[in-house]
Amino acid sequence: MDTTATSLAESTITMSDSEQRLPDDLVTDEILTRLPAATAARFREVCRAWNAAITSNHFVAAQARRAAARQPEILFFPPAEGPSTSFYTCSLTQTGAASRKLLTVGNLAAEYVVLSRRPCHGFTLVRDARSSEHFVFNLSTGDHAVLPRCEPAKTFRVPTFQLPYHSRFHPTMAPWAPFEFSSTGLGFDPATGEHKVVRLFANWKTKLKCQVHTLGSRGWRPCAGVVPSLPWPGLMKYLSGLPPVVVGGSFYWLLWPHSNVGVDPHDPLILSFSVADERFGWVRTPPRVSMRLRNHRIRHLAELDGSLCAVAYGVPRRFHGGEERLIELLTWTPSSPPSWKTRCRIDLATLPNPVRDELDNELHIIVPLCTTTGGKVVLLATGHHKVFAYDAARNTVEKVFSMDDYVDFPVCHSEARLHINICLHEECLAAVPKVAPDVDACVEGKRLQVKLGCAAVVGRREKHRRLCEKCAALGHGYKCVASGWEQMTWTAELRDHLPLRQYIC
Repeated sequence: MDTTATSLAESTITMSDSEQRLPDDLVTDEILTRLPAATAARFREVCRAWNAAITSNHFVAAQARRAAARQPEILFFPPAEGPSTSFYTCSLTQTGAASRKLLTVGNLAAEYVVLSRRPCHGFTLVRDARSSEHFVFNLSTGDHAVLPRCEPAKTFRVPTFQLPYHSRFHPTMAPWAPFEFSSTGLGFDPATGEHKVVRLFANWKTKLKCQVHTLGSRGWRPCAGVVPSLPWPGLMKYLSGLPPVVVGGSFYWLLWPHSNVGVDPHDPLILSFSVADERFGWVRTPPRVSMRLRNHRIRHLAELDGSLCAVAYGVPRRFHGGEERLIELLTWTPSSPPSWKTRCRIDLATLPNPVRDELDNELHIIVPLCTTTGGKVVLLATGHHKVFAYDAARNTVEKVFSMDDYVDFPVCHSEARLHINICLHEECLAAVPKVAPDVDACVEGKRLQVKLGCAAVVGRREKHRRLCEKCAALGHGYKCVASGWEQMTWTAELRDHLPLRQYIC
């Protein structure tokens, strides 16, 4: 065959292929950046060029911008009495949207998992509260770092208080035993470009301490600032295991005094910590929250649209029976002088009866997640694994998510053991900085067994609640009715094991 003809044919084929092929920058910048992070990460295996493009800082930033422009996604993990934890994400753009399974950690018990309130540049702090082990995850890709072991904190070894509704979170109750008096959060220092894990805890001498771990460093170190002393004793009882709220490069803890120290238990303190200079400070709580409320109390702190938000419950003064409830969301502005203002007020008396009753049952734990539709609608997560959307302009509340519509979990875990099992999710492709490789094995902690969910879609289905092994062993004769679970026969031990609100007596 003629050499010239062969070269011409090859040249023709090459030109034909090039005419049909999209430019590489168009494929990566306009197509791959629109994919979920887990899907985009799998395309790194196509070829070396795609691997280099997808792992570049330009691509990671472009994908993060597109993800931030979408409607918010929530992250949730079903409670279970087993050795593993599965993480799911669900978009709240429309009721009935399907969820995606992100990954499963085979040797991390969901019963004791505590997550950071919201992701920090795509990273989520995962804490095993029973063993005081910490992990930083990119839940979109499964990339994670095992943090070095930290100094032990003082523990509460008495079993959980056997009070009515004992599964409900309360700052003076231990949800399990032994329970460690510590709180850990993940923040970012823009000056250095480093992620810092900050741990506030009480040591065995009941002394308040603070340690900092910079991702990728060798271990924990004391913070640069001085840990302040409290105006009242007994702090260890109020480091309730919840992660701090992160707003604008600072951490915030809500601390409750005990009634036996001569301080009004309705007047908590807010402790702040700057991630950049590692200094502590104080934030004054709203004075008496509101004169329109009786029996008012700040229950939780949260981040809402870049501001520190306090959630307060009370009874409007126009009611004397104490049956109607009101929820206030107050935001704090660190201006000069700092000030609190009411963001919105939810009066349950003005809501339709079905939603009012359901939301009234959630009053003990309601945490704002974020806002949608230009700040007009506030998403509220609850301790019963639900999310409600409150529209202040129309004064309407709609349930937009319920975890048991997607996954099964035992009826005894119908309420989160520690606050909530729902937070926000942020798509990200960034790699988690790892601990220095020369750190010896005794410091690294356990290795996790992570299995990616490959973005498996989990659609809504009819609710199917089951009993855990202990429930099945202690009692018999349950049936599901429209308004809840009906117990036909039960024992005193079973009453202590299950949340009392699950019964219809």
